[in-house]
Amino acid sequence: MWLFGSLAFFQTSLIISTWNIVSGLQDITCPQPWPTPDTSPSALAESCSCQTDPQFGLRVKCSRILNWPASTPPNTGELLLDSTSVNTTIYSYVLAQFSPALKVFSCKSCGITDVQKMAFFGLSNLHRLDLRGNFIRTVKSFAFAGLSNLRELNLANCDIQIIESSAFFGLHHTDIFDLSANPIYTIEVNAFKNVSSIMQINLNQIQTERLDGYSLKGLSDISLISFTHSEIRKLEAYSFYGVNNVTTINFHSSRLRSVMPYAFVGIGKVTVIKLKSTDISTLMCETLEGLDCVRGIDWSDSPLRCDCNIQWMVELAPNISRDLTKNLLCSSPARFRGRSPFDLGKDELNCNDEERFMGCAALDTRVPRVRALERYIEDIYSGPHSNSIAATYDLRLSVLLLFWCVLQWH
Repeated sequence: MWLFGSLAFFQTSLIISTWNIVSGLQDITCPQPWPTPDTSPSALAESCSCQTDPQFGLRVKCSRILNWPASTPPNTGELLLDSTSVNTTIYSYVLAQFSPALKVFSCKSCGITDVQKMAFFGLSNLHRLDLRGNFIRTVKSFAFAGLSNLRELNLANCDIQIIESSAFFGLHHTDIFDLSANPIYTIEVNAFKNVSSIMQINLNQIQTERLDGYSLKGLSDISLISFTHSEIRKLEAYSFYGVNNVTTINFHSSRLRSVMPYAFVGIGKVTVIKLKSTDISTLMCETLEGLDCVRGIDWSDSPLRCDCNIQWMVELAPNISRDLTKNLLCSSPARFRGRSPFDLGKDELNCNDEERFMGCAALDTRVPRVRALERYIEDIYSGPHSNSIAATYDLRLSVLLLFWCVLQWH
């Protein structure tokens, strides 16, 4: 029995050593120990191991430490503090003494509850930050300011509920955001301001029930937004306003049941929208407004109710691309199950007054358009070229248009 145990240990050690050789990692003696406020240098040295990494330089991995290191060894490129109990709060500038060469910082499941403003200021060379599995309920404004070269930010499963305005300010080169598995219920306007380089954002399994207009404004270069298995039930008008270059939006298996008119306005380059297995039972007038380049929308397995509330779709059938609706089939009433609403006559789509909620004639679309003009004026007035002659001309023209809309309202 002892012999088999020894052989198993030897094989495991051999596998680990072989992996280190293949990956280019090499175990070394850590440089001069560096203390934390409540840990002696010798104790900290016993809790940390070091390896050389051809990609990042010195890799430092620590366990069983009780506070943030006061500094890191010179040339530390990768710092792993996963599952330690460093502190519940990342204070402003607390990490400023870390090696300026640091490119990867991971503190998964560290019990962090608060990331204060400017917490990572000074780590301008950081490329990857992984804080998943903590308890950061509020992402505060300017929490990540200073991370000008960050490429990847992982905040998955962090119990995040609120994302404040300018929370990600300064992340000019971040390509990938992971905010999945968080009970987010508030995304403040301009939360993603000045983070235009993001290419993918993962909002899977978030718990917010509504996506407000302009919530994602600032994600001008993003190509993929994913909300799969989320609790989002409603898309408000202009939910994706400002997300100019997105090509794919994925709501697969989410709880989405209501899409307001003009929800998709402002995403003229989107080509694919995945609404498979959502709870959408009806589509309001002008829901498809703004989807000029979409090649396909996957509506399959969604419980569409074909009644008087979708008569507008039949009326506009000649103007609606079948690519948008090829998977859209009636789920109820039973006599229409499995049929396309475009194969039904207008007189077949009927319901009683209690079931009728709104039709094209009753839907006044001037309000969201006025709001869009107001937002457009705000963008011109506060934008980087607000003092230019062209901006002044656009502003005057927009004020006249807004005034005209108000007159039409009355």
